[in-house]
Amino acid sequence: RSAASTARIREAREAYRGAGDDRAASGRADGELHRTIAEATDNPSLVDLSDRIRHAVSLGFRAEPYSQSIREQAIVEHAALAEAVIDGDPQRAGEVAARHFAITEERLRALLSRASEHTDPSEDER
Repeated sequence: RSAASTARIREAREAYRGAGDDRAASGRADGELHRTIAEATDNPSLVDLSDRIRHAVSLGFRAEPYSQSIREQAIVEHAALAEAVIDGDPQRAGEVAARHFAITEERLRALLSRASEHTDPSEDER
């Protein structure tokens, strides 16, 4: 990685960490961190893929499930991902990213399941 890419990744990681309990700031910082990491690859296709995955995962709302425990876990995962990218370790970066996205998928599935449980059955008759 270039010194500039490394600095941008570290700044984005710290901005996420520093967002505190502000959900909106945390969401913006999360998106910026993911984009900064993707851009560090110098692969426009990966940047585009990352953007499309984040858009699809959030159903176009650009928001993901959020709680303090999710955020605390993401801080750890983001740090591990950032360091793997900075270290130039694609295998470790891939493993961390896969685990990070799998956890996001699990949270979204749980949210969908809870939402499905609260659906009014009479709506199906309409």
